Amino acid sequence: MERSKHIALTPPGSGAFELTCTGLLVSLGTKVETALTATLFLRGFTVRIPMIPGLLLTRRALR
Repeated sequence: MERSKHIALTPPGSGAFELTCTGLLVSLGTKVETALTATLFLRGFTVRIPMIPGLLLTRRALR
């Protein structure tokens, strides 16, 4: 199986998604504060909160 050799334009964790998503919402007429809040909630619910069960299961497995 051949591995894909793509290079990311931005380093991981640089906030490019948050900036792009917020900018898109603002360009569609949303206030900056509302757009940033919505983007951070989206990121929290789709990335951060699902990590919690994985971290707990990993801790239990490592004991």
